[in-house]
Amino acid sequence: QIESGGPSVWFISFNNKRVTITEVKNGQSSLAGKVGEGRTRTLTLPWSELAITVHEINDSPSSRYADVEILFGPLPTQNPTPEPTSLPTSKPTPDPTPLPTPELTTAPTPEPTPLPTPVPTREPTVPTPLPTTAPTPNPTREPTPEPTPFPTPTPTPDPTPEPTPRPTRSPSKEPTNEPTPIPTPRPTRSPSKEPTNEPTRIPTPRPTSSKSKEPTDSSTESPLDDRCGDFVCDANENPMICQSDCVVTSLKTMPKPNSRARGQMFTVEATRDLTIFSFDIVGNNDGESQCMVYTRAGDYRGYENDDSGWELVLNKDVAVKRGVRSKLGVMYQEVTIPAGSTQAFYIWCKQGMLYTKATSEGAPFGSDGSLVINEGIVTTGLFHQVTGNGQYSGWIRYYSSASLGN
Repeated sequence: QIESGGPSVWFISFNNKRVTITEVKNGQSSLAGKVGEGRTRTLTLPWSELAITVHEINDSPSSRYADVEILFGPLPTQNPTPEPTSLPTSKPTPDPTPLPTPELTTAPTPEPTPLPTPVPTREPTVPTPLPTTAPTPNPTREPTPEPTPFPTPTPTPDPTPEPTPRPTRSPSKEPTNEPTPIPTPRPTRSPSKEPTNEPTRIPTPRPTSSKSKEPTDSSTESPLDDRCGDFVCDANENPMICQSDCVVTSLKTMPKPNSRARGQMFTVEATRDLTIFSFDIVGNNDGESQCMVYTRAGDYRGYENDDSGWELVLNKDVAVKRGVRSKLGVMYQEVTIPAGSTQAFYIWCKQGMLYTKATSEGAPFGSDGSLVINEGIVTTGLFHQVTGNGQYSGWIRYYSSASLGN
């Protein structure tokens, strides 16, 4: 409510992503205007000029608010005098110019006047006929909204829907002739150079139809040690293969979020052998967001601004909701952490996520007995612009052996 000191009272309200300005005069109300999100409306009142800027409107049932900026200012005179007054002003400027400028400025003002001049310039600028021969080394990240007048002479026959944010530094010299029909969901990190000389401890589920002519000199050591049902989640097992051995658990770190960032970098410590396969975050905005997850063994310190020491394990568009836990989905590659080891993670979402501010980087703040999570840092850009410390708000999904002794 804004009181003008006269017969009118002004009310400002919001609904359905718009701010409504209503004037009540002598008991009668009338609509003065509506302002959408990201826009400014200027009203001329009898006693001042009122500028209303709407920065953000949140209409969700859980937390409704509007970020509105209201500026007041006196109106300039509509009929200035052609000659100066005979008496000086009673309120002179505290910082007058020493001398008038001898020449007109050659550079335009960074903040031009909102009203155009009554007479156009005598010598307007003429655009250059050819583009510059020395373009800027740092082009804009956001392209122009309109396409170029001439398309490329050699367009790609199969463009990607969105360009990759981090192209490979060393692409393959010769691509394969045919792609694999289905990539492996769990590729090995360090394949053996040569096959083993000894058979595996677990017997094959599909034995050979051609038996050996002579039996071996010694029997296998323990053919049943790694079978499903021994409550030990072995390296070749996961919850989809053997639910009785590999138990899925979620470390729920949900401190009340009070700030937002695009990236969170932190470490976890495993007290037993376990494998992390997914994360949940608390979204900052409603809609689709590109999210990426990086990881590296050990600490992240010294690699905050260097992606060369990290491994990308997730890069996809995710449906997120503001203030609500949102799943990122199963990572392309699971991360196995041996007992007593530390692993660093870096989660970055283009539309941002919520977190809790912190002051003790590296200090533990959450644990379920198997996994400990420590306070980390938050960033605005991808691998740059560290803005402070933070506690991760979300879930960490992992699986480990059903037996507590493993």
